[in-house]
Amino acid sequence: MPRDAIKILLVQLRIDEVMREQEKQAVCRSGHVQPEQITVINGLEQAVSTSDLDGHHMLIVGGTGDFSIFDDAVTTRDNLKELLIEAKNSNFPVLGSCWGAQFIAHIFGGVVETVPEKEELGSYLAWPTSYAMDDPLFYDAPQGFWAQIGHHQSITKLPKGAVNLLSTERCEIQAFTWLGSRIYGLQLHSDLSKEELIERVNHYRANYAPDQAAYNAFMDSLKDSPYTDDLIAKFIDRIVLPAASA
Repeated sequence: MPRDAIKILLVQLRIDEVMREQEKQAVCRSGHVQPEQITVINGLEQAVSTSDLDGHHMLIVGGTGDFSIFDDAVTTRDNLKELLIEAKNSNFPVLGSCWGAQFIAHIFGGVVETVPEKEELGSYLAWPTSYAMDDPLFYDAPQGFWAQIGHHQSITKLPKGAVNLLSTERCEIQAFTWLGSRIYGLQLHSDLSKEELIERVNHYRANYAPDQAAYNAFMDSLKDSPYTDDLIAKFIDRIVLPAASA
């Protein structure tokens, strides 16, 4: 299958229209795909269905700073759970990013908690675990690479049978999958470059960095993240295209 024929289903859970568009454009950049290859479902307003997978080759469940995975405001949680169970049963390619990763971990039996010392916002060094060495997505991950990360809640226990692929100093579980599975949960942002993280922090500056000195220090701490900047493209090339050609 040609790469430009890949169709992506993106489920978003963001209130802010500007950030919904930024997330879509970031997926396009990181995935090396065109906007017309992406079908967007606003998971806050539209109920998802297992039939939404039809005609698509991968599912992305995005992040959000508006809700936790336990928030009843996300009225489509039960539908999204059914969709992800169907995807796991059929080994359909799924990439859960940030909130999406936490939700995947939770519905399959993992534990997600608010642990202040595990919270992260900014650029962090991520380290592959031994499982990453034989993983089709992360086999070539360098020993210590910068990634853009932002989360309050953290995955503190993996679902049964899942393996941890990446860790940071503050938060042990940054990426997970099941051996042989095409479902991946990434606590780190596979869709954000340094520049896009800056855009997002500036958009929410009143929440993230209202103090000028803290803001300046935060900006000075950010690093480029060349390995993760095209991580969605790696996922397409290494997970999605082989599945579509099988």
